[in-house]
Amino acid sequence: MIKLIIFDLDDTLYNEREYVLSGFETVARYVSRKTGIDFQKIYLILLESFILYGRGKNFDYLLRRLSTRKKITVPELKKIYQEHLPKIALSEKTIKMLKKLHNKYKLCLITNGWAHVQKRKVESLELAKYFYLIIYTQEGGLMDFRKPHPKYFFEACSIFKVKPKEALVVGDDLTTDAAGALAAGMRFYHINDLDDVMRLPKFKNL
Repeated sequence: MIKLIIFDLDDTLYNEREYVLSGFETVARYVSRKTGIDFQKIYLILLESFILYGRGKNFDYLLRRLSTRKKITVPELKKIYQEHLPKIALSEKTIKMLKKLHNKYKLCLITNGWAHVQKRKVESLELAKYFYLIIYTQEGGLMDFRKPHPKYFFEACSIFKVKPKEALVVGDDLTTDAAGALAAGMRFYHINDLDDVMRLPKFKNL
């Protein structure tokens, strides 16, 4: 019998693309204020970089494309991006699902990623009202116990006094969420798209 449900965050409870676009908007407005270049032009260059190459070198791409005498650095833009309060929100269906599960199970959120970034996402999504426990695996800059390491899966079980076989892990990433669940002896529910989250309350093992 499942007593504890452990959720992943990004691309499980919301579409992480929304966070990326929110960050691009904040960066574009910052660069526009600093250089006088039209905000829309800057934003479209960032969007183009994301479409062509995904995440990783978006700000390098932007600065190569811009013709400006103003000194702007990639670390400067990364700081703006990481420290912005994102314009993201849970869908109404996800809120309804979390409310339903919250009334029946202990809910825990375990997320990889730099804690100061993930905390801003959690704040914007107002997740504290649904989760009894939120764990940031890279708190303090530590990398050793990120998922799929089972440390925090076991810690959640200990806090809620449940056995690993009584816990279900919900996530989108097979190399972190699924592997972490397997390492901890827990069941796993795979999120291929956000609609899968809506079907969770009907999962046969719940």
